[in-house]
Amino acid sequence: MTVYSGTTICSDITKGVYNRFRTLPFWQPAAVIGSILTDGLRYAVGVIVALGTGLALGFRPEGSLIQVMCAVIFILLFAFSVSWIFAMIGVIAKRPETVSGSSMIAIYPLLFASNILVDTATMPDGSGFSLN
Repeated sequence: MTVYSGTTICSDITKGVYNRFRTLPFWQPAAVIGSILTDGLRYAVGVIVALGTGLALGFRPEGSLIQVMCAVIFILLFAFSVSWIFAMIGVIAKRPETVSGSSMIAIYPLLFASNILVDTATMPDGSGFSLN
């Protein structure tokens, strides 16, 4: 979902929305900051929908309510921080499609490092690797 922050900003720049903002008497970075802050609501809705769907399907968190809330806050902060990366790409890129395409560079390593594709019980524990 964080990719849409950069795509939206790039699309607005391409359409000339930010050129109109330059004539208005307000702090110029406020448009980008406001766009990302409002995306926080979309991230919160996404987390609530994902958690609600998981609970409906039988997922039960092992932690307490406070631990679950801390995890949700951590997820929202992570999404917020990653959205700044895509916002930067959105400001630099010439087309929104470029932002969407460049997102795969960040998303694929996260996908392959997660346990979505392979059960963690079948993975090696990493004890054979050493940084020395």
